[in-house]
Amino acid sequence: MTFGGAQAVGSVTFIDSSIEDTPIGILTGQTSDPSPSSIGSLILENVSFKNVQTAVQGPKNTIMLAGSSGSVNVAGWGRGHLYSPRGPNDFDGDIAPFPRPGKLVRGSKYYERSKPSYADIPASQFLSVRSYGARGVSVVFANILSIMR
Repeated sequence: MTFGGAQAVGSVTFIDSSIEDTPIGILTGQTSDPSPSSIGSLILENVSFKNVQTAVQGPKNTIMLAGSSGSVNVAGWGRGHLYSPRGPNDFDGDIAPFPRPGKLVRGSKYYERSKPSYADIPASQFLSVRSYGARGVSVVFANILSIMR
């Protein structure tokens, strides 16, 4: 989150992540009075640290979130600036993670799926909808349906 010792990122959110085998997990340059006030916000949700002595370290080696020589899972933690109906506020410490609807999770993590790779499929196996009447101006459903048959 820093570059050349200066804060370089507006905000970072880690979700369903893991950091392992490093002395410092996240190094931030955010101070107690950042300028602008929103710079450097950091959110951790369901992040595991394994063999990480300091999970989050700030300026002048300030330990913002301790780590462990073992395993630690952080359900929700954050530091930064938030906007609410009551106005802007600073926050620092444990936070309640957002609720996760059952249809969006697998186990304790959000369901994710990688983009398919077509590297092993020859170009001759692909069809162009333009060959079936699509012109790029609007979609003609009958033409698309004829491709799928």
